[in-house]
Amino acid sequence: MKVILIINGIDDLAKALAKRLTSKYRVIICTPHPVEQGVKTTQGVKCEGIAMDTTSLLNIESVLQKIMETYGSIDCLINGSYLVADTKLENSNEKEIKKLLEMNLLGPILVSKAVIPLMKKQAGGLIINMNLYSDFRSKNTGLINSLSNGTVTSFSRFLTKNLKKDSIPVTEILYEKVNRKLYTKDTLRKEALEIMYVERTVDTIELILSLSNGITIPRITIKNS
Repeated sequence: MKVILIINGIDDLAKALAKRLTSKYRVIICTPHPVEQGVKTTQGVKCEGIAMDTTSLLNIESVLQKIMETYGSIDCLINGSYLVADTKLENSNEKEIKKLLEMNLLGPILVSKAVIPLMKKQAGGLIINMNLYSDFRSKNTGLINSLSNGTVTSFSRFLTKNLKKDSIPVTEILYEKVNRKLYTKDTLRKEALEIMYVERTVDTIELILSLSNGITIPRITIKNS
């Protein structure tokens, strides 16, 4: 059974993915939160929850080594760990900015750095980078979120070019910008929109995983209509 590793940033999405995929794959959710939060995320789902500090290469390599020893492979990495800045740049403090950039930029890079040698050794794998929700959940999108979005896109393109010969396809999932006037004052509409994004993301990832060898999709955009 293939092993799917989800680097979790949004609990409801990770849980929805796990529920859909566990019938065909072994799913492991790595959460940047403490162990207790990881257990909470996986409650009611047949998958394993592991704490991982995505800003520490040493911790990442240690966690991945344990997964390899237990299951023998990591066939798909889903980079979904993502924070959003809900304050304007001038109102953000240094600690908040550093935390956001470490989670959104350093995290996917370090996890990929640690996973790629393992995938090369097993002669294949798949990386999915989710350019998550920054325009969707943030009230004040700006420099920090745009920097995160742009870097994830550039990083995905870099990996696509450099891993092609190693049979490790890379797919970036993008989200169409949302017209906030449609839902910011309507809680039910906002909740429906969030559910739609989660469902479409799960459908998209399931499609990517079902593709035959040699068929790759470098980029997919999920629309909001």
